[in-house]
Order: sequence, then C-alpha cells, then structure tokens
Amino acid sequence: MGPYVQQKYNSPRQLQYALYSSEQEYAGGSPQPAFFGFSSSVTNTDRSGIEKMGSSGKPALLRKLRIVNDNLIDTKPNEADIVILETSKGIIEIELDRMKAPITVKNFINYVNEGFYDGLCFHRVVKDFMIQSGGFYSNGSIKIPGDPIKIESANGLKNIKGTIAMARGSDPNSATSEFYINTVDNPNLDYPSFDGYGYTVFGKVSNGFEVVKAIESATTITQETKFGELSDWPLEPIIINRAYMKDD
Repeated sequence: MGPYVQQKYNSPRQLQYALYSSEQEYAGGSPQPAFFGFSSSVTNTDRSGIEKMGSSGKPALLRKLRIVNDNLIDTKPNEADIVILETSKGIIEIELDRMKAPITVKNFINYVNEGFYDGLCFHRVVKDFMIQSGGFYSNGSIKIPGDPIKIESANGLKNIKGTIAMARGSDPNSATSEFYINTVDNPNLDYPSFDGYGYTVFGKVSNGFEVVKAIESATTITQETKFGELSDWPLEPIIINRAYMKDD
C-alpha cells in the first residue's frame, strides 16, 4: 500500500484506526496531521463556577471552573501548566493553554500523568510542516488510546510555528492521544480549515524548540505497520523517554 501523503504534499490525507486507505483524499491544498484512533460521538456538558475556598477552609485564589463530562476542570488563570517531554533528541517544554482549550488540556495532562506517552516515538516527521507523536512505538505497533474528546478548534489559537495541536480523523470529535508540533506557520489547519473545523491548538513550546527542529530534520522512510506502509517515519527512532508535569 502506498504512502498516504503524495511526494510533494499536493493533497491532504487522513488515516483512521481500522480504516486505512492510501487513496482517501479530502479537499484542500496541503497535508493535515494524520490520526490513528477510534471514532465515536462525544457528549459534553460545559458549565461555569467559582472555587472560593481552599482545602484549609480559608479563602483561596478565585479560579474559574468548568464542568466537562461531569468532571470539574480548574482552569487556573494565574498558573501555567508546563509539560516536559524528555526525548532521545533532548528536552522540550510545552506550556498548555487551559483557559482556551480546557477539554484538550485536561485530556493531554491525563495521558501525561498516566505515563501513556513514555516510550512512544515520533512516528511522522514532515519538514517545513510538523512533527507528530502520541500513538506508536518505534517497531510500528500502536498504543490504544482512551475515548475521543470534543473539538475546541474555534478557541482563537492558531497553528503557528511552535504551537502544539491535536491530530484527529475526519470526525472532528475524534482526537484522542496523538498530537503534533507545528514547525512552521500552518494557517491552513486553523479553524475552519478545509472541513469547517480545523485542528485544536492547546499550547506552545516554551523551551527546546531547537530540539523540535532537530527532530524535524530526521531522515525518514516508509515504515511497514499493521495499517500498511506509513511514510514520513524517522529512520532513526526518536523516542519520548518520559513525559511529566514540570512541578512533578
């Protein structure tokens, strides 16, 4: 089975777990982040509230709260969530934007805290586009993710150089664990993009962009997997040795 992106990236491709096709095309003029995961409908309840008391019973810093799928999310307006990716090429620090993308940030942090990303590789590297991880081991086997989340691509954040965003399938609410880091400005991926939805940006690289560029420069091959041949796969495995919250 041939590569899912043409050599000059003249047309975008999408991949979905259990539905792989190297000939599946979507309207547009450049590639989109490919996705491997299950698709299903996602319901969401989004309400607001204010936390007024700390654990000691004394008044605490007021924080905006959101209830998503019956889970209380603290949006921490005055605190930054920083994720550290210790990769085989060096350390990348990512500052997450909980205020603009609360569902996506909560989902990403959950995967980080579970150790889900530890040992996974960057399985797709496209020069002057992006680097992608969050779904595969270097031997081509997949790590099964959790449930998909609701898209938040209309949050005002843009796919500019150095930002992190979620990969997904043709279903806008199909993002799970896979993410990509833009190595250049990619306005074609911004809401509403080619399909009316675009891709959810939820943070930015705050330190270590030189590591991102080093990953981007990797020599790539076509890798044989259970889904067929996947192009843009680094010849030398590039591994996320550990992902964790900076304060951990």
